[in-house]
Amino acid sequence: MAIKALYYFLVFFFLLTQEPYKIELMSDSDSSPLVEFINVQNYDINENGIEMFAKADNAKRFSDKDVLYKVDAYMQTNGTLETLRSNNATLKDKVIYLDGDVVYTRDNTTTLRTEQVEYSQKDDTLIGKVPFELKDTKSVSRGESFIYYTKTGKLEAKNIKAVIKMERE
Repeated sequence: MAIKALYYFLVFFFLLTQEPYKIELMSDSDSSPLVEFINVQNYDINENGIEMFAKADNAKRFSDKDVLYKVDAYMQTNGTLETLRSNNATLKDKVIYLDGDVVYTRDNTTTLRTEQVEYSQKDDTLIGKVPFELKDTKSVSRGESFIYYTKTGKLEAKNIKAVIKMERE
């Protein structure tokens, strides 16, 4: 009887000192998405109508970011039509990181081409730290890095080379 009581005491003590088991059915690592979408379309609508339309061939949502592939976005703000295309886009904390054949157009008069862009939705700026080409109706500009303000159309660039068309009188 004493051995049986000692046995139950040791088992009970063992169970009390154990850490609870944790079973993780799905990993929260960056390598596995929480959900995946195919043929994605997104609309931003306000009282004036559709403000932004975006589509992507494929999208993956992770715990801290969204990743989209073959992205086309169309934005209409204050009568200005803007388009943005890229092979890949990563949305994280209100900043969109575009990578691979990035093309931004504004009113079909301005075209910016580069390979990588950081688009801040808060500041409406396109920031690139790689070579770029900006064409508009009067000039062609090339440089090593840039900041482009989408609201004003102002360009700040490093090591810029530009060809400006002059009107003759």
